[in-house]
Amino acid sequence: MAVIVPLTNAANQQLSVSLPINGGTTQLGLTIRYSDIGQMWMMTVRDTTGNVAADSVAFTTGDAGGANILAPFATALIGSAYIINVSGSPLDYPDDSVLGSDFIMIWDSN
Repeated sequence: MAVIVPLTNAANQQLSVSLPINGGTTQLGLTIRYSDIGQMWMMTVRDTTGNVAADSVAFTTGDAGGANILAPFATALIGSAYIINVSGSPLDYPDDSVLGSDFIMIWDSN
């Protein structure tokens, strides 16, 4: 069952989330940061012991408006995540003002 991860446009966010992944519930730590130089959002995903499961995950939407941003980390079994343009914004990916409003994150199983 896919869930919406509650994000805002705050430049540096730390979240602890409980997500339904692959038939169970998985606790993950997310660090979300905005790069002024790259002008994009990036994420680090950690397990409950603090080990990095995925790093430098760019918030992109993909050609069809919903590419799995965790696809390169499939072997980590942390599910799949999508950045979705819910407002019809002309942007290809969220900037520093529209994350959590015009663009949301959906997390699902692998």
